[in-house]
Amino acid sequence: MILITRPKKEAIELKRKLSLRGISSHIDSMQSFKNKKKLIIPNKDTYFLLASIQAAKSLLLNQKNYKKISEYKFIIIGKKTENLLRSNGAKKIFKVFPTSKEFLIFLTKAKAIKKIIYLSGSKYNKKMIIKIKKMGISIKLQKLYETNVKAKFNSITVSKFKNKRIKMIAFYSEQAAVNFFNLMTISKLEKKHALECCYICISQNVANFVFQVLPTIKRNKVYISKKPNNLAIISLIETLHNQK
Repeated sequence: MILITRPKKEAIELKRKLSLRGISSHIDSMQSFKNKKKLIIPNKDTYFLLASIQAAKSLLLNQKNYKKISEYKFIIIGKKTENLLRSNGAKKIFKVFPTSKEFLIFLTKAKAIKKIIYLSGSKYNKKMIIKIKKMGISIKLQKLYETNVKAKFNSITVSKFKNKRIKMIAFYSEQAAVNFFNLMTISKLEKKHALECCYICISQNVANFVFQVLPTIKRNKVYISKKPNNLAIISLIETLHNQK
């Protein structure tokens, strides 16, 4: 059984897709979101940076933003976010990158970009902002939603860990991993429960965090998807499931 830590809506869809592949799963979302519906007022020389699907959804919730979506200039991290914006009328998408790493590499060579507004939630990539500022590029943070962190595991989740039902855990973000290990401590679950599981990570950064928290974990217990998207993670989960 795999533990799904995604927000509720995405978790339900992932559970459905895994079920079709004969893979059992359990949902315990590590976070939820509350939209702020802020009006965005851009400058003609400014690029909006969107690095998450949730930020894109929050942007589109405000009707005035929605009506102007075709006028905004975007830099996007993530194919799913790009698809959502295009389907809602975005026309000025400057560049799309699979990860923040590729985006930062591009910025070191891009002389045309001088101003960026980073549209995000209350949890965001602080390291990326620092690196962008060091390049001499103006970057401002605009928070479109609040991330609410879960206070404790569901009682069923704790029971499944103690009964060794959960074999794999999927992390789609570093924040989800941080929340998960905090809840392991709060729930007073022994570290052996964490060491016995396999971890499916969406990126190297997430995997690095797992190794940081569990320095004695075996290397063959932590896996990174080939691409940072849902399809690649499902494929990895299916491969590992079929090996058992």
